[in-house]
Amino acid sequence: MVVTFQIRNRRGIDNVRRIIHVFPRAVDRAVDDFGFSLKRRLKRSLTTGGSRGGPPLIWNRTLFNSIRWNPKRKELTMVKHGVQLDTMRPHTVALKRGRRIRDWAFEKGNLEVKILAQLQKGIKVRAHPWIAGPTTRAIADLPKMIKRRTSRTVRSKGRRV
Repeated sequence: MVVTFQIRNRRGIDNVRRIIHVFPRAVDRAVDDFGFSLKRRLKRSLTTGGSRGGPPLIWNRTLFNSIRWNPKRKELTMVKHGVQLDTMRPHTVALKRGRRIRDWAFEKGNLEVKILAQLQKGIKVRAHPWIAGPTTRAIADLPKMIKRRTSRTVRSKGRRV
């Protein structure tokens, strides 16, 4: 993005100095906008069933509440099983008593899954990709966020970041 200034008097020079001084903060705020946008999109992806749509991917709020953007460190954090849910290989899980997946199998209503659960056999589980879609969309919006923050700073002559 190219910004040109035409300076006619001393006040114009002061405005340019103020804008240049405040510009790094504007970019910093744009990165925060990106982080909060990514956090919001990831949470929405969890509650709407990931990139494939369908039922929600969460049984409790642990994963949902663990997704946080830290503006000081500029990092997004979540519990480890959120990433594992997105990237795991297909594998078999035993339906032992006391596991939540066994309760899910009984609630599912599928006769084959219920029989497997009663026999304490295993069922095949697969990954549920829910991170890539929101991340790609947030990265695509990053230039717009930076442009919005920087143009706001230039229009306000450095008084508003």
